[in-house]
Amino acid sequence: MAPSPTVYICRHATSGTTAHGYDPLIHLLLVRAGFQREEYFGQRYYRLPYDLGTERENAMATDAARMIRAAHYEVDLAPDLDQDTAAERRTAAPGPCPMHP
Repeated sequence: MAPSPTVYICRHATSGTTAHGYDPLIHLLLVRAGFQREEYFGQRYYRLPYDLGTERENAMATDAARMIRAAHYEVDLAPDLDQDTAAERRTAAPGPCPMHP
């Protein structure tokens, strides 16, 4: 059995909160969570609308991660977006997102 794809959800200074990773089920879950599909020179990614505010983005990214994990996929959610972690861990500097448009 092939390993499940990893979904990366991060916040970028220029493009906002984005999710990278594709599978038909992941697509449906990200759209259901409020992400919009984008293409940038043939690279597919998803992003949240720009005008949500930090708290709403955090909540939507956390909900998306929960839904994707419930479907048994691996999710790499940036610590500053994850509302399920302790507050002191959320202030840790997030690692770089592996892909960025």
